Amino acid sequence: MVRRYAPVTQGGIAAFSVNSSTGALANIAGSPFPTSNMPFTLAIAPSANFLYSIGGSSNNAIDAFSLDAQTGALTSVAGSPFPAPNPLNSLTVDASGGFLYATAQVDMQADSVFFGFSINPSDGSLTRLATSPYPAPAFPVDAVSLNIP
Repeated sequence: MVRRYAPVTQGGIAAFSVNSSTGALANIAGSPFPTSNMPFTLAIAPSANFLYSIGGSSNNAIDAFSLDAQTGALTSVAGSPFPAPNPLNSLTVDASGGFLYATAQVDMQADSVFFGFSINPSDGSLTRLATSPYPAPAFPVDAVSLNIP
């Protein structure tokens, strides 16, 4: 089943199933799912087991959700939201599904960094990597993961 998720600026994540014949969207029961912030960026693990969201300068945290494989419903992961040291601009999950990276929202070029987190494969919880943060080019706005064979 194909599903789509969208951040709702008043708070929450809208979830839809997609009709594979017509492309029509239908709300998934329980949508929109509550968040701790007003999300604007989402990242989904390649396994489609977990979804992560951030709310930018209004919140230094990452919301984590497990995705129900049958219904597409979201359930908050225990311990979520996970603290971030700075407000964040964007999120991406690497191709292995084992790490989440985030760009920091900063005011000074010298403060530009990426933060790294490990993803617990059994429950989707996040732990900041001991080697994080990582230097970044000036003012990174978005992070994208590509798996190039």
